[in-house]
Amino acid sequence: MKKISLLKKLNWLASIVGQYYNDRSEGLGLLKLEYTKPWPGDTVPNGHTSIVIKITPDGSLYKVSQQYFLKGELQRENSWLASFSLYPNFSLTEIGGFHYCILDPLKNALYLEEDMPGCLSVVSVYHIKTEQVR
Repeated sequence: MKKISLLKKLNWLASIVGQYYNDRSEGLGLLKLEYTKPWPGDTVPNGHTSIVIKITPDGSLYKVSQQYFLKGELQRENSWLASFSLYPNFSLTEIGGFHYCILDPLKNALYLEEDMPGCLSVVSVYHIKTEQVR
């Protein structure tokens, strides 16, 4: 049986550490973007409605804000604190609540799952605002 050299082991370790930091920087980059989708059910003739999700650092956690806009004016806002995880995917999990966000860098999307007790889970798809597309 062939022994693996110390140099080869160090090379493997360096590639693992490099991949981790590459994934981490990509995940943190996704947190700086704003995600949006149309606001269904509340449209008005010739009006523009949307829901925007913004993620901002709040200590070691992140504040996720879901803002509802009608003709560019903020109508209401829901916010919650979440922890960020790189693996198994880029995700934000609400602390003590029912929201779970998955960030998809390949589709430039954020999937928001709202899991209320006694109700069905609802998954909404938000896309990166067009002026921010990577």
